[in-house]
Amino acid sequence: NRELLHRAILDNRPPSSGWGSVGATKTNVRIGVVHLAESIRLLTNASLHDIYRGIDTVFLSVFLLGLFAYLRQWVPALYALVGLMFVGAVLPLTYLMHYFQPWDRLQLCLWLLVLQTIKAHKPVLLAGALCVGMLVKFDMLLVPLLHLASHASRQSVKRVTVETALLSLLAVCLYFGLDGAFANTGDPARFNPETAFLRASSNLGTINDRGLSHPALLLHGLPLLLALVRFRTRERFLAVGVLFACSMSIIWYLFTVYAEVRTQAMLLILLLPPALMTLREELSPHEGTAGDMTATAERNP
Repeated sequence: NRELLHRAILDNRPPSSGWGSVGATKTNVRIGVVHLAESIRLLTNASLHDIYRGIDTVFLSVFLLGLFAYLRQWVPALYALVGLMFVGAVLPLTYLMHYFQPWDRLQLCLWLLVLQTIKAHKPVLLAGALCVGMLVKFDMLLVPLLHLASHASRQSVKRVTVETALLSLLAVCLYFGLDGAFANTGDPARFNPETAFLRASSNLGTINDRGLSHPALLLHGLPLLLALVRFRTRERFLAVGVLFACSMSIIWYLFTVYAEVRTQAMLLILLLPPALMTLREELSPHEGTAGDMTATAERNP
């Protein structure tokens, strides 16, 4: 029952057999949306079902509008619309094996904000977005590394390294702070070699069973294929983003049920800009893109 899980997370009272027994391992530290929903319930007296549906709808709408604006930085409106249509086509996959994951749509909005602040090199804004993101879901723990890879250069390596160190300290403190505040000894450790081996074996079996219909392949297979084309010639932020997406995918393969692609939807934000640029270059090879001018400016400051 979703209302029971809502209350369990709110009160940090796991089932007697642990969070893992109800498929909710580590969800007790994802307190952001649960407390938001409870605050709305106290203010409006609405049902939790309607509140969570409203939260999902509002943030999904915000994400789609924000993604369109984000993609327009590199491609014309027509191709940005193609990107949105693709997202709309694959988003139903994120509801597979869905139980109680009310943080997914808000987290997509936060990933969009985080990536935009990294692109614009706004570390203070990035720190604020990182704080909120870690309260919603801790998959932003490695974001500081993306910041480092996107901006470190001979001229700025010291400054960017200090920024990254402070951002990493913030993320790690938030992670262990939440883990300590909402500790639960009833569940086994999630991140260790033994768990990784067992999960990877299970995921491999699922891939063998589903083949080309595997949700992960349907979600980001085509965008990844297109994004890899000439990715080394893209502006640094986009090229690093493709590598970061691949690294995150490996981590999810080792430590999560890989067919639960709702956790991987943020990869689309990283992969779609270079994928759409490739699509435009193949369909209209004589036209420039918004990203061409940015890349040229970066190569010739």
